[in-house]
Amino acid sequence: MSCQFSVIVPARNSEATLEACLRSILAQSVRDFELIAVDNNSNDRTKEVVENLVAEDSRVRYLFEPKIGRGAARNAGVRVARGAIILMTDSDCVVSPNWLVELTQPIIEAGEKIVMGFEEPLADNFWSRQTQLADQEFLDRHTDGRYARCLDTKNIAFGRSVFVSASFDPTLENFEDFDFYLQIRSLFKIRLLSEIRVTHRHPDSFFRVLKINFNRAFWTARIYDKHKNSLTSDKVIAMTRFLARKIEVGDFVSFLWQTKGEEMGTIFFRLIVAFAWSVGLLRGKFS
Repeated sequence: MSCQFSVIVPARNSEATLEACLRSILAQSVRDFELIAVDNNSNDRTKEVVENLVAEDSRVRYLFEPKIGRGAARNAGVRVARGAIILMTDSDCVVSPNWLVELTQPIIEAGEKIVMGFEEPLADNFWSRQTQLADQEFLDRHTDGRYARCLDTKNIAFGRSVFVSASFDPTLENFEDFDFYLQIRSLFKIRLLSEIRVTHRHPDSFFRVLKINFNRAFWTARIYDKHKNSLTSDKVIAMTRFLARKIEVGDFVSFLWQTKGEEMGTIFFRLIVAFAWSVGLLRGKFS
C-alpha cells in the first residue's frame, strides 16, 4: 500500500497515554496516511493497545524495536515508512484533527524540508505551567520568527530526503532530537509554525521535573562530547558551554540577576531546573 504520509510514534511503556495519542492521529481530516507505532521494548500493555487499533483500522502498523531509546525507535519507523512526508509526535501527545494537513502544507506548497510546530500543556498545575513558560522562552531565543534553530520531534514533519543526510543516534536514550539538529543544522532550515500545537503531558510534579531535566542534561553532556569539535563557535548550543567551565559564584549571581523581577514561583522552578542540569551535566561528563 502506497501513501503520501507516514506518522511515526515511538512508545515505551506508554499504555496510559498511547491510545489517546493514536486515536487523535486516526481522527485526522484526511485519510491518506499510515500510522506506525514503534514499540520500544515495552513491558506493559503497549503492544496490546496498538494491536487493538490494528484490528480496527488498516492504516495502523505495529513495529517492535528491541534497542531501547527513542532514536532507535524513530530510525526503525523511518526505515519501514512508505510516505514521501514523515511526521512524528510522542506517545504522550494528542494532536488536532487538522494537524497533519497544516504541518505538511509548507512542504507540499513551498518546498520546505522540515516543518516544526509547538506544544501546549495537558495538565494545568504549577509544574506544567512553568515548563510551558520555559519551553516558550527557549523557543523564542532560538528562532527569528520564521525559522527555528532547534528541533523538537514531538510535533514535526520531514521531507523524506532529510533522512538520506542524517539519522537519529541509536545510542542516545534521551535528547536524540538535539543531536539530530546538530547533524542537519547546516543542511536544512526548520520552518517554524508555532501556532500548530500538540497537547503534551508536561512534567507535572517536582520529581518529574527533576528527573526529566537531569536526564536531558546527562545526555546533553554525551552529545557535547560527540560534537565538541564543531561546536566551538555555534551560538545555538550556548547551553553546552556550561560543560567547559566550573560552577562559580559569579554564575549564580548572574542567574539571580536574570530572574530579577520575576515571580518567586518562577525563580523557584528555575533553581530546581538549574540544579538538575548542573548535576546531570557533571554526571554525564564524568561517568
